[in-house]
Amino acid sequence: MEKELEEIKLDYLKLNYKTIYNATIFIAIGMIIFSIFFISNEIYSAKKYCEDLGMEYKFKIPYEHLCNNKTFFKYSNGWDFSREINISEIIFP
Repeated sequence: MEKELEEIKLDYLKLNYKTIYNATIFIAIGMIIFSIFFISNEIYSAKKYCEDLGMEYKFKIPYEHLCNNKTFFKYSNGWDFSREINISEIIFP
C-alpha cells in the first residue's frame, strides 16, 4: 500500500513539473511574440511618419530612427524630431 501511495506521489510530482515547464515555455514564447509585434509596430509607425513627410526612412541599429539621416523620436503625442525642453516651463508654468 505504501509503495502505491509513493508511486502516486511521484507521478503527481512528474506531472506537476511537466505542467510548470510547459507553462514556462508557453509564457516565454508569448513574450517573444509580443516583443516582435511591439518592435515591428514601432518601426512601421516611424516609417509611415517619415514617408508622410516625403522623406526617406532608415532604421539604424541599436535602435535609432532616421528620416533623411536626421534622428527623430516618439513622444507621448506622436513622432517628432528632437525638441528643446525648457525645464523652467515645466517647473514654473
